[in-house]
Amino acid sequence: FEGYIFDDSDRIRAERGLMRRTEEDRSLLQLYRRMLTVDSYEALVDLVRDDLRARIGVNNAWIYLTDPENLDALRFVAGTGAVAGIARRIASEAPIHASSFVLEVMRSETPVRYLDARSDPRTNKDLVAAFGTRSLLAATILRDRQAIGVLWTGTFGDEGELRVDEADIRYFQNVAMLAGLALQRLRAEEERRQTEERLRHAEKLEAVGQLAGGVAHNFNNALTVVLGHASLLREELGADSPYAVSLDTILRAGRSSAKMVRQLMRFARPQPTERLECVNPTEILSDFERMLKVLLDESIRVEMRLQP
Repeated sequence: FEGYIFDDSDRIRAERGLMRRTEEDRSLLQLYRRMLTVDSYEALVDLVRDDLRARIGVNNAWIYLTDPENLDALRFVAGTGAVAGIARRIASEAPIHASSFVLEVMRSETPVRYLDARSDPRTNKDLVAAFGTRSLLAATILRDRQAIGVLWTGTFGDEGELRVDEADIRYFQNVAMLAGLALQRLRAEEERRQTEERLRHAEKLEAVGQLAGGVAHNFNNALTVVLGHASLLREELGADSPYAVSLDTILRAGRSSAKMVRQLMRFARPQPTERLECVNPTEILSDFERMLKVLLDESIRVEMRLQP
């Protein structure tokens, strides 16, 4: 009697690995479908935290993204748990090149793990102490193969060290990839809302311009009558009239108002820029002084010292 003994342990491990990968792919697909329904960064991070809690047992997740106004820094956008509040207070911005800790994560093609953040020489010990960090796991968020942010998770306080295997790390990296796709959608929607808001603002300005144009047109008609009658009266009374100075003041004020009306009409309906003119500020201020003396109470004295 002859027999053979086959060691199929490798086959069994391969089958189990394949089944696990299939289950991971199914979980990631379901996660991404849920990501498509979120409407804010906070809701996205909540969803990621819940998924990671079921997978690797963490209770926190948070995201930093590159700052459009400062490409050398990451800014905190959303997080869950007590960590989020601390991050907003003391670490709302994280310099990239000034911190080897952050720079390592941004440059790494695979997730970076800090099993014991308190003793790991790569971590920022001040932040570790402030957060009460035990372990950290970080993966870059990519857009067009460029790092635009970081997805973080970890353990804190008395939660103990975060024990994960290579499959867990691979799963976390895939979650970061899906989060990046969801963030692109959220950013696109945010930009669309901002564009719509700018359009609404432009429409309001156009309506204000039309209103200003209508007011300016009516005021210009009334001003034309005032200036016309004042000019006729000035010519009729002559320079020796005791009212000549007052009439001159009316005419100057009317012409000044006419300039303001033209500016309003230009705001309402843009026109070619008028030719610039040189003016004598002393003359303008002198006219203003005479107008004030007429308008103000006698108990108020107006005094100007002008150079000739």
